[in-house]
Amino acid sequence: MYLESILGLMSFVLYRLHFNQTR
Repeated sequence: MYLESILGLMSFVLYRLHFNQTR
């Protein structure tokens, strides 16, 4: 669904940002 896509993108972006900060 559209909502699931949004949640998936947000989770992916947050994960990438967190990974970059902890690098």
